[in-house]
Amino acid sequence: MGILEEVIGAVVAVEGVKKLDPNASIFTEGIAAIAGYKGVEEIIEHLENKEDEGKEGNNPQQPACSGQVNSDTTIGLFAAMFRS
Repeated sequence: MGILEEVIGAVVAVEGVKKLDPNASIFTEGIAAIAGYKGVEEIIEHLENKEDEGKEGNNPQQPACSGQVNSDTTIGLFAAMFRS
């Protein structure tokens, strides 16, 4: 996991707050940035854990995650969350 994904998560979260509240304080934007940064970490960790579970179970009904989490995946996920 690279710093780029985490920074993108922080920026997208701040932009989302600005769309919801154009008069948001710097404190609110800072909290959103931290939440976006940590949120990306949690999402990527969750996806990696799902891949590990898929390998352990070898369930042919449910394919395992490819494990290729990159900035395009992160950007697409956050862009879908904040589309208006």
